[in-house]
Amino acid sequence: MQTLQEQARKFRQTFGLPRDWNRDQFELQRLLIREEYNETMVASFAYEGSPGAVAAREDLLKELADLVFVCYQ
Repeated sequence: MQTLQEQARKFRQTFGLPRDWNRDQFELQRLLIREEYNETMVASFAYEGSPGAVAAREDLLKELADLVFVCYQ
């Protein structure tokens, strides 16, 4: 079984994405992480307000997955 880092490396390799980043790519990555973090927090507060709501839970899980993805890509 591959680690998340190995999976991310394979994803970048498969799609021809650079492994060595320049400053602009690093700044873009930071912006994406910040955006996904903010979306995760909004979904988290919505879920906290209605923990029994399936849609709120699904939205929170989706945002968490997006955050993990942008952090590892």
